[in-house]
Amino acid sequence: MRECFHSGGSNEAVSYVKDLLQFRPDSVSLLDEVATMLEEQKCWEHAGRVLEKLTALTKAEEDKSLQYLLRRIRADAERGESNAATIGLRYYNKHCKESQKNAELVRDIQRKLNGDDSKLQNAMAIAEQRMEIPPPPTSLYNLTFTLQSIKNSSAVIEKYLMAIPPERFGELFKTESVDCEPYDKVIGCLRDILEFRSLRGFTRRHNISHCYWAMDVLQNMKSSSQFPFIKALLPETAVASTFRRELIT
Repeated sequence: MRECFHSGGSNEAVSYVKDLLQFRPDSVSLLDEVATMLEEQKCWEHAGRVLEKLTALTKAEEDKSLQYLLRRIRADAERGESNAATIGLRYYNKHCKESQKNAELVRDIQRKLNGDDSKLQNAMAIAEQRMEIPPPPTSLYNLTFTLQSIKNSSAVIEKYLMAIPPERFGELFKTESVDCEPYDKVIGCLRDILEFRSLRGFTRRHNISHCYWAMDVLQNMKSSSQFPFIKALLPETAVASTFRRELIT
C-alpha cells in the first residue's frame, strides 16, 4: 500500500481501506499504519474512517483510544466538519489527562477551526453586503411581510429599515386597523438594532445615529391614533426593554 502511495497510485491504495476494514478489522497495528499513510497523503475522509475504527478497538485502553480520537478530530477539521471537530475536541480535552494530552496537535486543530470560522464569518459578511435590499414598503402589510421574509438576516433588516425615512413610519401606521403584529415586529427590530444583536454574533461599535433614528421612528409611530390602544395590548417587554418609559407615555 505504501508503494502505491509513493508511486502515485493513491486511488488504488485508498481502495484497500474497505477491504482492510472488512477482512482485517481487528488488526490495530495494521490499521494504525494505514491511518498514518492516509494522513500523510491528506486523504482525510478515509483516514477518519480508519481512526474511528481504531478509537473503538482501543476503548479498553482509554489513553490510547483518546489519541486516536484526537487524530480523527484532526481529520474532521481538515474535511471542514467544524461542528464535529469542535464537539470532539471538547470531549478530548475533558477526558484526556493533562500528562497524556498532545498539546501541539490540539493547538493545530484549534488554529484550523478558528481559521475556518473566520473565513465563514467573512464569507457571510460579504454575502450580506451583496444581498439586495427589498424596495421601500408600500403599505403596513407590505412592511410586515418584508420583515418576516428577511427575518434571518439581521444586517439586511437593519439596512432595509434604516433606508426608510422616520416620517414614513408615521404614514404607514396611520391605519384604522388595530393589529399588534406590525408594531411588535418593528419595535422588535428596533430593539435588535439598538442592542447590536446579530445572528452571526458579531460585536459592533455603538452608533449614536442609530439611536436618534430609532427614536424618530418611534415618535412617528406614536402619531397614530391607534398607538395608545396598541401599546396596551403589546407585551410590556416589547416596549419597555427598547425605549425609556417616558419616551412612550
